[in-house]
Amino acid sequence: MSIASELLPDERQLWSGKPVRYPVFTASDIVMVPFSLLWCGFAIFWLSSAVRAGAPPMFPVVGSVFVAVGVYFVAGRLVVRWSTLRSTVYVVTDRRVIVISAPLGFTRTRSAYLRDLAPPAMSTREDGSGTITFGDRSPWDDLMRLNGGRITPRPIAIEAIDEARHVRAIISKAQ
Repeated sequence: MSIASELLPDERQLWSGKPVRYPVFTASDIVMVPFSLLWCGFAIFWLSSAVRAGAPPMFPVVGSVFVAVGVYFVAGRLVVRWSTLRSTVYVVTDRRVIVISAPLGFTRTRSAYLRDLAPPAMSTREDGSGTITFGDRSPWDDLMRLNGGRITPRPIAIEAIDEARHVRAIISKAQ
């Protein structure tokens, strides 16, 4: 991952860093874990009922898809989050916040212009590490990202970094 290749002409890097922790659970999991367990439990119940009743082959196929989605909700998304954070680099420039991640070798770059972002909000731990988000977020946000049948991207955030207060100050000054 080359940070320099992501910078625009005349753009200055103010800070870069990586997560110092790789949290598997976040605040949104307060909502997502019970929902995912209900989903997966119902899907397994439905699939087993369809198989026991001798339903046409399409019912077990559809049921299997719902079970697979349920397993992803229960465990897969946590593994994806952990893997993504382990390969993430954050960059703050005088114009943008850039998030570069490469889970499984596939590089994904997201950026947002500072002028378009809400003021930075922060949650910190006792050791000074923390997460910076832009605007208020609630645990319900992950469930509410459905927009007309398609999932909207998760808002940009700088997760689990060291010296979060210092980075928030850099962002606030640049904004």
